[in-house]
Amino acid sequence: APSQPEVHAATTASNHPGCRDQRTPLHPAPSLESMVKTACAFERERLSEAACRAYDELRKGMFGYQERIEVLGATGEELQDAYEALRYGAPEALWLDGFSRRRSAISALNWDVFPVYRISKDETARLLQEMADRSEPLLAALRALPSDEQRVQAAHNALILNCDYSDSDDPAEATAAGALVNGKALCLGISLAFKYLMDRLDIPCIVVRGNANGSGKMEDAGPHAWNLVQVKGGWSHVDVTYDLSGSSDKRRPFLTYLGLSDAQIASTHTWDTGKYPAATRSFDCYRRKGRFVCSWDELAGLFDLTLARDRFCAFQLDERLARTGATGERVLSAEELRRKIFDLAGASLTGVMAGKTQLSVTGSNALHVYHVAVA
Repeated sequence: APSQPEVHAATTASNHPGCRDQRTPLHPAPSLESMVKTACAFERERLSEAACRAYDELRKGMFGYQERIEVLGATGEELQDAYEALRYGAPEALWLDGFSRRRSAISALNWDVFPVYRISKDETARLLQEMADRSEPLLAALRALPSDEQRVQAAHNALILNCDYSDSDDPAEATAAGALVNGKALCLGISLAFKYLMDRLDIPCIVVRGNANGSGKMEDAGPHAWNLVQVKGGWSHVDVTYDLSGSSDKRRPFLTYLGLSDAQIASTHTWDTGKYPAATRSFDCYRRKGRFVCSWDELAGLFDLTLARDRFCAFQLDERLARTGATGERVLSAEELRRKIFDLAGASLTGVMAGKTQLSVTGSNALHVYHVAVA
């Protein structure tokens, strides 16, 4: 049958609730709010009462792509705190790109807020759906694991395997979509992607903003982002970006920065300790795998067991092995440590592997985690 004129169809739908306007989709696109999973309320809960109200207004307005949002009873600092809580607490909020503000004439604590949206609402919905579609097979595999600690490690490893660190002019690299959809992201994008996965596993997770330098020279530290994750009631640090940077073979990722306490990560990272929960729990990844080495003889024995067989060995040295002298007064340089490891590895292969072999030693000198591979 021929279609009815547009005006008639609209009138019919309006006058007769049982008739659907054929221009209306049978399954309307989900709202942006419905595509967000808020599993960790830390960012909002740390705010003052006035900032909480501002947060709620900003969330409602920015998730609705409003051009102007009225916020009442907040200082400029509380308004900024509310925005940062929304930006870092909801890794899905990839369309946000700051805001401008104007004081209302009625009160110094009343504001007209004008959000800046990086992309259109339709593009946002498309990206969020793509993030969900791409992540679901991984999330299904993570949910099948028996413990949250294993889920955290598997998510950490999956991001390392499927993402590269990138610092170009692409603003998407600072979003979760950069890591989960494009496979390229900055430390912030990687941290938001990790939180995106943890939120969907109902594992409390926070994006930490601070400074870091992997060499341990904190006078040269620069801005950095990583995560705090809560497992079995205790918080631990997870820095996927730093482990990604050390993983020359992504199939064998570094676990250097997986599940560290405050004391362990403090040699390379600094942050406002009063702003975030204390991390007292350590995964002790290498110790639990029997790869924490307390003597050079023990390392030689580990090489004898693994290098010829696996052509690879990952381990962590006791910090005391980085010192020499009768009382351990001299700290070995990074080059001296690597040379000693290289020589021990070479000795374990002498007469065992036929032909010439090439060895590579990579690792974190600050936390004494190393990978030795046979080419």
